[in-house]
Amino acid sequence: MRNPNQLMTIGDVAFYLQVKKTTIRRWIKNENFPHIRANPCILRFIKKDILKWLQERHTFYVDTIVRDEK
Repeated sequence: MRNPNQLMTIGDVAFYLQVKKTTIRRWIKNENFPHIRANPCILRFIKKDILKWLQERHTFYVDTIVRDEK
């Protein structure tokens, strides 16, 4: 998942951030988590948008992820 423009599924994002899918859904509903809704049932995410969102809110967590990817 090194491509920053890669489309990810909700399962990919949950695995990448080490949270449950329900957490991702809650973030979408309550915290404007960046996502693309292809239709009412299909969600996709762009990795760079997720990292930007996290950086704005959870600096320590993002620093850990970015450091681990290098």
